[in-house]
Amino acid sequence: MLVLVRSPNGLREPDRLGAFVNSVCNHVLLEHYRSKNKTESFLDSEAEATLVNHDPSALSLLETKDAQRIVHQILKELTDRDRMLLQSVLLEERDKDEVCKQFGITRDYLRVLVHRAKQSFKSFYISRIGDSRMN
Repeated sequence: MLVLVRSPNGLREPDRLGAFVNSVCNHVLLEHYRSKNKTESFLDSEAEATLVNHDPSALSLLETKDAQRIVHQILKELTDRDRMLLQSVLLEERDKDEVCKQFGITRDYLRVLVHRAKQSFKSFYISRIGDSRMN
């Protein structure tokens, strides 16, 4: 803030210095609380990981196998492009620039296509879960 005030251009509206200082302080506090929440949530998950029993139960193994089966079925139902995008970006965690080059698209459009593919997957998944709960 002082750098801005002391710069050759200075403040555009010096009479509003109080409002400027107040908004800078608000932004600094907001960023502080954001970083504090990130740190606390990381520490909470780390503590939880040490307290959780890592031996899977038979029921959780069955649920995992069932979820894997459903995911594979849904991936088969997606369009080729959506399936390849989700596999490349989410499962294989390939470099996004490499994926853009493969599909001949920009990075911004990749974000849009991945979002749409996720939405398609989500709708298939929700309908599949609803069907399995009714059986």
